[in-house]
Amino acid sequence: MRQIDPGDLGGALDLQLDVKPSPLAVAAAARPPRPLPFPPHPQAEYALEGFLSGSGFRLAQHYEAAEVITGFQLPNSYRVEPFDTRAASLEFEEHAGGILTHAARNILPMWRDVDLHARAALGTSPLTLGLQKRPGPFSELTAFGWDGAPFGRVVSRFRFLGNRYELQDMEGRVLARIDRSWFRFFRFDVTDADGRTLGTLEKQWAGFFREMYTQADAFHVRIDEGWQDMRARLLLVAATVLIDFVHFDAKKQGGFMGHYLSKRSD
Repeated sequence: MRQIDPGDLGGALDLQLDVKPSPLAVAAAARPPRPLPFPPHPQAEYALEGFLSGSGFRLAQHYEAAEVITGFQLPNSYRVEPFDTRAASLEFEEHAGGILTHAARNILPMWRDVDLHARAALGTSPLTLGLQKRPGPFSELTAFGWDGAPFGRVVSRFRFLGNRYELQDMEGRVLARIDRSWFRFFRFDVTDADGRTLGTLEKQWAGFFREMYTQADAFHVRIDEGWQDMRARLLLVAATVLIDFVHFDAKKQGGFMGHYLSKRSD
C-alpha cells in the first residue's frame, strides 16, 4: 500500500491494495437418488443401508434351548448383520401363529406358509417376508417393503443335479440367479441375468454338536460392491432365509444331553 502524506491535500489519492483473491468454495455434489424398490422413508433406508451397499452380510439363526431339549420345532428367528459394522442389523422373527400353525410346523415341515417380520432400530419394520415352503422345486418367497407393498420374489427352479433360485421383480423379470451344484453342498453362486458373477452364499460349519442337535445355521454372503441393483440386493437377503428353510431346516434330535453338548461347542 502506498503511504499517504496528510499535508498533500492537492494530490490525488492513489490506493493500491495487495489482496489475493480467495477461491470460491465448491459445493459438494448432491448424492443421486437411489432406485429403491419402495417409497422413500428415512428410517427404513437407515435400517437397510448396510444391505443396499457394501460387500455382504452374515445371517445367523438363533439358538433355541427349548427346541433342542424338547425336539419340537419352534418359530425361527434370524439376525442379519452387514460386514460393515457401522451399519444397522436386522432381526427376523417368524410369526408364531396358533396351535394349528405349531402342529403344521412339526407334522408337515415340508409344506408350510411362513411370515417373517424384520425389526430394526427405532421400531422400524422395513421388510416382511412371505414364504411358501413346498416339496421339491416349488418353494417361493415374496418380499414386502415398509409400506406393505410387494417389491420382488425369490422363486425355486428345477435344475438337473443341483438347485436354482431366481430373484425376480413383480413383473417376473429375472434380476439375478442363485445356483448350487450337486457337489457343492454348502455353497451357492450368485450371478446376474447375463451370467456375470456377483458373489457367493456359503453355509458356515457350526461345529459337530450344534449341527447335530440344533437348527442354528449361519451363512456368509459376499457381494460385488459394484452391484447397484437395490431391489436384487434386498432380495438376496430374503433368498438366504428361504435357502435355510428349504435346505437346512431339518428337525434335529432333542434332549438335555444335546442341549448341553451344543452349548459346550459355542
